[in-house]
Amino acid sequence: MTYHIYKRFEILTKDAVSYLIDALDALSNGDKKIQIHVNEKYYFDEEHCFKSVLKHDLTLPQRVQFHAYLKFLISHKRKVDGIDQWMRVIHNLSENTVIDGADEVARAIKSIEKLIPYSNNILEYLKGTKNPIDFFLSRQVQEEKIKAHLITKSEDWGNEIVKIEKHPYFKGQILFIFEFSGILEYFEQHGYCDWSSTDNSEYLSRFKKYANGAGAVFQSILKSSSDIDYYLIDFKQRKCWRVNRRFSC
Repeated sequence: MTYHIYKRFEILTKDAVSYLIDALDALSNGDKKIQIHVNEKYYFDEEHCFKSVLKHDLTLPQRVQFHAYLKFLISHKRKVDGIDQWMRVIHNLSENTVIDGADEVARAIKSIEKLIPYSNNILEYLKGTKNPIDFFLSRQVQEEKIKAHLITKSEDWGNEIVKIEKHPYFKGQILFIFEFSGILEYFEQHGYCDWSSTDNSEYLSRFKKYANGAGAVFQSILKSSSDIDYYLIDFKQRKCWRVNRRFSC
């Protein structure tokens, strides 16, 4: 493409060039490989993503994630406090929202732009009752709000949530476990999860129970449907399922 075509379609603008320079500065690491800032590769694998960028081989959700990653580094001058939770939330939102065209990518990026000022403390933003998030699936946004309340409540909650989020079948979408354990109902009634220490132990126990059961079932689905003897049909009745002759309730 010639310069005039870039100019005609307003691709090569002053802002675009400035953004490109800022992005390259944020990614630069001398003569070494790209610097790793995100601790959990499941949510964002920096080295793999950068190689995919060079090969023009990013999926549309990955393009959204890469933009969120770059904007974090640029906006916070490479100070990476908070980047792990930021990329976890962005991963979950983008992987569980339909993004299959340029229009959806643009809308996702516009939504992220509104979140950038809060990106280094995204959990506190999510806990706010009047802090909207545009474009992304509303149910997934609600789920991330619940997680923000729980993750900031204790390390135990954070560990359990991350463990089940990373299940290859769920890809960060675990709202059904909150529903089964009664957490969703509580959150929808109160708008927060500030229950008593006794209730906290009970809710955490329920969450672990349903997370472990669901994880076992769907792991068997990934392996082979023949591993499942009985699958839970009526979730509302909290019935049991059996995997390899072991019951989970």
